[in-house]
Amino acid sequence: MIQIGAYSDWWPKDRTDSAPLPGAWPDIHMNPSQGVQSHLDLQQGRPSGVMLPIHWATFNLSFHPWAEPGEWTLAAAEAVGQTVALPAPGRPFEPAGEIPSRPWWRDVSQPVTRRWPVPEPALQTAHGLEPAGED
Repeated sequence: MIQIGAYSDWWPKDRTDSAPLPGAWPDIHMNPSQGVQSHLDLQQGRPSGVMLPIHWATFNLSFHPWAEPGEWTLAAAEAVGQTVALPAPGRPFEPAGEIPSRPWWRDVSQPVTRRWPVPEPALQTAHGLEPAGED
């Protein structure tokens, strides 16, 4: 995932960019779990809105399985309850409408099964306060 802050002047705040090799080029890319965490950070630490992962699944140019970024992003989003849009490449969708959530790549890729490192759900207090005591 490209670090969103590096593009903050023009990059849409609700987009995250998947790296061709999770963990590669750590100065300019994030792994899918970090991308989900970045989306949460932009949503005040809580699952909100729709995350749209981009820049993945168009080419098989890496050492990891082609479907790995999609599977890892999906696992990370599900772990924290974040809605993620998964449109097939070239297919439009309207964020305010029906969200494409079917993992389309499973129709055309080898199965990828493993446990992914995922973000931890945000800690909340009984009164809805952050752990530091702030609203």
